[in-house]
Amino acid sequence: MATFLSTQHEAGLRHLVLLDVADGHHVAAAAAAGTNVFGKLPLSLVFGYQHIADDLVTLGLAQTVPGGYSPTDAGRRALTNIDALAEAAARRTPDSGPVAVIGVAREPVFYSAVLTQLVDMSDVLVVDPYLGADDVRVLARITSVSPVLTGPRPVRDRNEKSLESRHQHLALAAGAQPSLEVRLTTAIHDRYMLPSEGAGLMLGASLGGSKVTTAVELSEDATADHRSTFDAIWADADPVDPIVAPE
Repeated sequence: MATFLSTQHEAGLRHLVLLDVADGHHVAAAAAAGTNVFGKLPLSLVFGYQHIADDLVTLGLAQTVPGGYSPTDAGRRALTNIDALAEAAARRTPDSGPVAVIGVAREPVFYSAVLTQLVDMSDVLVVDPYLGADDVRVLARITSVSPVLTGPRPVRDRNEKSLESRHQHLALAAGAQPSLEVRLTTAIHDRYMLPSEGAGLMLGASLGGSKVTTAVELSEDATADHRSTFDAIWADADPVDPIVAPE
């Protein structure tokens, strides 16, 4: 799996995790050097990275504290995942076990890591019984995602108050990209990202959810088996007719 964090942002985050508290200038210097060990750098170069600390705050990876900035728990998790993924990639062989990433599904780094992985897949079937309409809109922008299989029950933290409300939200989301087909079924429980070829993903919680979860890479054989099963469920599921906003 890929991680969505630039080299400079990662270096700034590493600096914060190393020191626990650092001012914005030091974070910028670490980002400019691309490492948490920095020496002589032109001031103009350092000033060019003054935004890094604030970017980390926006991403939920850092917070402002007396004396500057400090990493959040999400920031520490993100860095742990980045290191784990790098180590797994270095050791990867055809017989290697699956790669797992732990995080909160709605945290930007975790969310983006999953989406980045989808870009490299082909003809992805997304299976998620509690997928939110906002997440459907995001998935609609990823050309590799074609069918989405979700459930009819309203999701309380997504401002869905009834079955009708959920259906309408999903119909509007589907209308943003008519080529994206959304169908409803009560026959699903777990969450999957299943390409027609290659390895897919299994998620413990819904994309965009608020709980700590794990994304696990499936083997190609397991992906093919799951895809066959959910293709059959898809065929019997209820289509959501997209509502296309007038131009």
